Amino acid sequence: MYHLLALYARPLRHDEPVVCIDEKSLQLLAHSRAPMAMKPGSVRMEDYEYVRRGKSNFVAFVQHLLNTT
Repeated sequence: MYHLLALYARPLRHDEPVVCIDEKSLQLLAHSRAPMAMKPGSVRMEDYEYVRRGKSNFVAFVQHLLNTT
């Protein structure tokens, strides 16, 4: 971990960029029944059941340092 933190602390070099990679897995869900509309004095009601529509992966590549000079 300390090697990684030292790498992030180094100054920006255009010939040697430092890129961070993050990945997150997501479930794609849908309502099994349409939610009931709100009425005055009550909250919107949704059923706890859902239909799974698959899964997706979100991947981000970020160069965390900016050249401010």
